[in-house]
Amino acid sequence: MTTNIARWAIACLFDPPLKWEGRPRTVRPKHTPAKEAFAKADRLITMIKSRHKTIEDDFGSDRGVHLQLDDSRIMGEIQRRLMRSDLPAVCLHDAIAVPENEVRAAHEIMAASFYAVVGSSHCSITIN
Repeated sequence: MTTNIARWAIACLFDPPLKWEGRPRTVRPKHTPAKEAFAKADRLITMIKSRHKTIEDDFGSDRGVHLQLDDSRIMGEIQRRLMRSDLPAVCLHDAIAVPENEVRAAHEIMAASFYAVVGSSHCSITIN
C-alpha cells in the first residue's frame, strides 16, 4: 500500500463514505474525505511512526504485503512437510494443531520450513 493510499484509507476511518461505489475491482470508492479527516490521518500516521521508529519507513509501503506472502509460503511449506511425514495436522491461520505425541516432530518441521523459506533460523515457535 503506498503512502497516499494509506493516508486516504485512514482518512476514510474519520470520514467514511456514505455508500461504496465503483466497479468491484477498483482500488477505492469514489469518495474524498474532508480535509479535517486527512489532517487527523496525518497526525495518526505521525504518531505511529514516532512510536515505532524501527519500522517507520515501512509504514505506507508494501512491506506488509511481502510479510503476508512470506507467512503464506512458510505455512504452505509446513503443510507440505507435514503431509510428506504423514503427520495429522489442522491448520489454523498461522498455527498448526497436531496430536500431543507429535508436537516435537511438528516443531522441527515448522523450524525447518521457516528456514527453507526465509533463510534464517531466528524463529520463535510457541507450543500451547
